[in-house]
Amino acid sequence: MKLNDIRIDNSRYMECVDDLATQITEMNFGADTYGESSEVGQEGVLMFTEEAQDYYNEKYDEYDSLIYEGIIKQIKSNKMKNDNKLIAEFMGAKPLVLGGSTEYEMYGVLDCIEDGENEKHYFIDDEMRFHESWDWLIPVVKKCFCTGDNTFHWDDIMDAMCTCDIEKVYQVVLEFIKNLN
Repeated sequence: MKLNDIRIDNSRYMECVDDLATQITEMNFGADTYGESSEVGQEGVLMFTEEAQDYYNEKYDEYDSLIYEGIIKQIKSNKMKNDNKLIAEFMGAKPLVLGGSTEYEMYGVLDCIEDGENEKHYFIDDEMRFHESWDWLIPVVKKCFCTGDNTFHWDDIMDAMCTCDIEKVYQVVLEFIKNLN
């Protein structure tokens, strides 16, 4: 999922960003924040001074980016967690429910998870690394090639593999798994 894939069109969101930018502008400029307009037909209307308006515009853009990227980051994180659970289940990882969380036993599912005293065998959804580790993702690719009979999707996986872009391979593998279900 790319940042541009999600749009937030919400007047309350824009009001929030406007309020933050206005407050910081007023705190920064104090009594010099507002002045009377010199535009024809707008005489006597209080508005930001030119300097305050420039500052407000910068702060609005800055806060908009920070808030928007934070929201997108959270959405992407939640989607990634769900996608990693889907892949873990496809790979045959057994879920273990402990209290309020579910852990997946990855030992025996992935070769990169070794046996040993200090080795981790159980992973919660945000600890799984299918989206960022070739060691985790390649065994999934191999299983995809051994599953189903749709060579069209195999071609998609091969095309993605040729890019050496783990994000592309991850997305194509997810589509393959979703189409199996």
